[in-house]
Amino acid sequence: MAAEYSVSSVRLTSLSARMALIFLVLIVGLGGSLIWLAQITAQQGELAALQGINRSTAMYIAEQAPVIDEQGVNEDRLSELAARAMIINPALEIYVLDPEGAVLAHRLPTESVVLSEVNTASIARFLAGDGFPIMGDDPRRPDELTAFSVASVMIDGVLHGYVYVVVGGEVYHQMKAAAEKNTYYQNLFTSLAMIAVLSTVLVGGWLTLTVTRPLRQLRQAMTEYQVGDRSLSPVSGDSHNEVTQLQHCFATLQDTIATQLESIEQLDRTRRELIANVSHDLRTPLAALQGALELAVLKSDALSPSEQHQLLQSAHKQSVRLGRLVNDLFELASLETDGQALETESFSICELLQDCRQDLMQLAERRGVTLALTMPPEGDAWVRADIRLMQRVLDNLVANAIRHTPRGGRVMLSVEVLEHGSRIAVADTGVGIDSHELPHIFDRFYQSKETEHSSQIGTGLGLAIVKRILAIHETDIQVVSRVNQGTRFEFELAHAG
Repeated sequence: MAAEYSVSSVRLTSLSARMALIFLVLIVGLGGSLIWLAQITAQQGELAALQGINRSTAMYIAEQAPVIDEQGVNEDRLSELAARAMIINPALEIYVLDPEGAVLAHRLPTESVVLSEVNTASIARFLAGDGFPIMGDDPRRPDELTAFSVASVMIDGVLHGYVYVVVGGEVYHQMKAAAEKNTYYQNLFTSLAMIAVLSTVLVGGWLTLTVTRPLRQLRQAMTEYQVGDRSLSPVSGDSHNEVTQLQHCFATLQDTIATQLESIEQLDRTRRELIANVSHDLRTPLAALQGALELAVLKSDALSPSEQHQLLQSAHKQSVRLGRLVNDLFELASLETDGQALETESFSICELLQDCRQDLMQLAERRGVTLALTMPPEGDAWVRADIRLMQRVLDNLVANAIRHTPRGGRVMLSVEVLEHGSRIAVADTGVGIDSHELPHIFDRFYQSKETEHSSQIGTGLGLAIVKRILAIHETDIQVVSRVNQGTRFEFELAHAG
């Protein structure tokens, strides 16, 4: 597994590799954008500083000596001032403009001056005191704007032109280009860029591995689960983290699947046991019925009328037992169907107990058992339930109690009115149930192997039917029993209304 992950982790298809690549692209893109913005900002700041330092240069030049008089441009004075300015700052380029911005004179090579007119809008902004940098036309570079200084030339209050000084002239551009070609700065920038990229890759890789570690652990757990390892791994981490929540969901899914698989296995075991029990319980009465009928057919001439009657009685008894078993199986299957609907109604539970006592009185007398009924002090109790199914519950419990009570014993039916319902109890003084058998008495086909009257329990489905009917009514049945002292079954039903 580790080898498989080590190979896949270097592929661009893996989540960690893709996240690292996305992180690198974002950092490089963001870094490039920041560098570009930093260069623009630095360039604007440099131009603003350059223009701010030289903002008064044109004014000083204009005040030293008038370069424009009533006769026009004073060439000698312009030459003298331009020479002085070039000595102080070789990057300065001085132009004399008329009021419309036309270039009247300069002291630069004629062929190098391309523009014959300067846009006066930037001049107006400069003279108005707008914030720097204010970019204006460069007569030597018509495609570029440059920082400048300008001063008005006024004679007798009348504007005769401007002294226009380009503070970043040709010399300035040459020096700047030479500085940019310096290998030291290029190497420094390259080194810093490589360090930044390498740091980005390392930090991005570390962050990616850290962020995706829970996902890798989850993938590991899912892979192990796929190959058959059903064990649950403990989940730790911040419960507000989406990946941790996903791990919790998977752990819950594992638990649910494990529970469902266990339930399926239990149902399969129950199914096999049911088939085996049904086969055994059907085989016994069928074999007895078949044996009695075969004997009656094969020896019909040799059997006396009394012997023939005994065989027919035995066959009838087995057929009744077989019919009761089949009916119980069908009833239990119907009760366990999800679509089973209750036909609930309000009725007197005391009257139903009286009917049950009346129906089973003959069985109790035949077995020498006293069947008693104790009414509540209130006189009656009304409940809401499916009366047909409740009659089945009482018939099963009472008949079962009679069969397990020896001659001379008692079976007591009672009702107790509670705050929210009524408690119905069926108690006997019979053989009782051993404590280790109590958890199993409601299982289908379970029959006690140690009690004296175990052969008379019947089909082994009666108590399973009782439990299922009460479960449909959203109540449960309780049982208390002591060997050779008796057993008590009780359950509760809600009040009517």
